[in-house]
Amino acid sequence: MYNQISPTFSATDALIRDYESKALF
Repeated sequence: MYNQISPTFSATDALIRDYESKALF
């Protein structure tokens, strides 16, 4: 979704998901 708006968000989204997965678990 975000990667369609800006290619920079694709990498950021991956980092955010990785951070959230560690924060939630």
